[in-house]
Amino acid sequence: MKKLSIFLIIIVTSTIWSCKKEPKFEYAYTYEENPFNCSAVDMDLIKEATFAYHDFIKKHYTFRQPNNLVEAHVNYLKVAQFNMFPVVEHVDDHMKNIIAALKEKEDLWTKTGNLYSLNYSHELIGCITNNLKDESIKAVFDEMLASNTFRTEIILPVILRSPEQVLSDTTLLSYVALDAFYASLLEIDFTMPTDELFNTVRDMNKTRGEKAKQELLSNE
Repeated sequence: MKKLSIFLIIIVTSTIWSCKKEPKFEYAYTYEENPFNCSAVDMDLIKEATFAYHDFIKKHYTFRQPNNLVEAHVNYLKVAQFNMFPVVEHVDDHMKNIIAALKEKEDLWTKTGNLYSLNYSHELIGCITNNLKDESIKAVFDEMLASNTFRTEIILPVILRSPEQVLSDTTLLSYVALDAFYASLLEIDFTMPTDELFNTVRDMNKTRGEKAKQELLSNE
């Protein structure tokens, strides 16, 4: 009887542990290698988010040259550097699940008003910085982190100088995916009807675009 009780405890404990470890939705990119290594985060989720972003950009931001992935990322980054939203009407259920899972990782993010960004004090940022391939981009990361001045709108123009690095360096791809893509989507209410969602985001993008333009003019 005692052996049976112990056996049942082991089974129940194992079941609970398995439930905690299993994702809440089916991952589509399990065949991909991790973009980088970091024990401080759920790398299976980071990998899923990274490659889902890559495919999203490939599909929705290549306008003139269907096979030019660098062009696709440049097109998106030019929008993202002004803190504007991606084409949310094309976000599918799988990506919505990724967004929800990322939002649950509250320690990954900081929030000012309704605006999210990566938590630059999180160990993830150290993992990303240490694994970047391009020394010039890595130097900018290091400098901004050391001076506590890290901002997405500052780093994206730096990345745009060598946009091919986003394709050759999966660590950089992950950073862009998390801080320049998913961070903006965390504030979107995807329960809204499609038309309402589109109009809401269009109006918000217009406001943010005008604000960015005014800031550029004031800095000239």
